[in-house]
Amino acid sequence: MPGAGGSRRLSRRTVLIGAGAAVTAVGVGVSIAVAASGSGSSSPRGLAELTIGVNDVDAIGFSPDGAYLYAASDMQIQQWHTSNWQTGIQLNGDQVGLGALAVHPRGTLLAGVSDAVYVWNTQTGELLRSLDRMGSAVDPLEYYTCLQFNPDGSLLAVGDQQGLIKLWNTTTWTAEGELKGHSGSVGGVAFSPDGTTLVSGGANDDSVRVWKLSSREAIANAVQSGAVRAVSYSSDGRLYAAAYLDTVKFFDGTTHATAATIGGFALSITAASFVPGTHLVAAVDPNEDVRLCDPAPGAKQQSWSTDNGNDSVAVSPDGTMLAVGADGGGIHVWSIAAMKPAKDARN
Repeated sequence: MPGAGGSRRLSRRTVLIGAGAAVTAVGVGVSIAVAASGSGSSSPRGLAELTIGVNDVDAIGFSPDGAYLYAASDMQIQQWHTSNWQTGIQLNGDQVGLGALAVHPRGTLLAGVSDAVYVWNTQTGELLRSLDRMGSAVDPLEYYTCLQFNPDGSLLAVGDQQGLIKLWNTTTWTAEGELKGHSGSVGGVAFSPDGTTLVSGGANDDSVRVWKLSSREAIANAVQSGAVRAVSYSSDGRLYAAAYLDTVKFFDGTTHATAATIGGFALSITAASFVPGTHLVAAVDPNEDVRLCDPAPGAKQQSWSTDNGNDSVAVSPDGTMLAVGADGGGIHVWSIAAMKPAKDARN
């Protein structure tokens, strides 16, 4: 995917959910299968299985109220209603294949990146604007790689393949500043829950940087042993995490010291995100591995496999659902409670 230091166009995919067995066509290039819920086994059955076209799903995300799931495949973005997994609106534009999505905290806007920064109205599906187009068919290596809205929705942080993180004012859509320090592609960005800091990962310089937004300066910088392709903050701000190679590393949100390190994935992790209300990180790799990484000493690392490679991950805001974007246009959706070990069910 673009955010991983390469230039790969997004393809179309499938998504899983669960409570039946039939596959029903619900739109052009889109289908859904509903399966029975699992009970925490090594290969739990999903809540649902969704399909969007035939290419990879490199970008997915839930709305802030958890009512919708969005998935991008090539130049198509599909919305699903999480109450019944029926398709909603499609958001289309003139963008090249999208590598990342972010939903505004109020749920009214959806932003995505590829050769430009694109913003849609989530109620109408209208493409509202495209910002700073930088890529082209002639030079496909010029891409934006990652993005996230800050907690109050006033800023949108966007990383690119040149190591720059730009901050956009979401009212005026003017640039409000830049964070400079990475050399090469930015693998991920994440705001702290209080909005005062931003953590970023370097897909080329292997670094994890923490930025103080008031001064636009890096206050911490830790170099890892491989490309950092994803970063995330816990909902309480006590931890942030970075994924590189086969490892998820947890950092203390105050001291920035290493809090825990969990490795063992078969291939380099492509996406990782904290489960809200917990210190668990959901991480995936292209070798069909999905894992809930727990930084607690001696904790069981719950994992299972999908039927195809995984490129993206999203967790619902209430921490109940996990969605994984997979190869071939698929998205798997599971109940997190059904996957966690019984002793961790209260986390």
